[in-house]
This record gives sequence, structure tokens and C-alpha cells, in this order.
Amino acid sequence: MLTRRTLSAALIAVITMPSLAAAQATT
Repeated sequence: MLTRRTLSAALIAVITMPSLAAAQATT
């Protein structure tokens, strides 16, 4: 049960963290 939520959270973090870092670096 927790695995699905953990996987989704991990995917979101992996996708959003680089995007936010790139956005801040570009700004």
C-alpha cells in the first residue's frame, strides 16, 4: 500500500527537483 505512494512521491521528487534547480539556475 505504502509502496505505491512512495514510488509516486519519488517520481515526483525526481522530476520536480531537477526542474526547479534548472529554473533557479537559469533565472
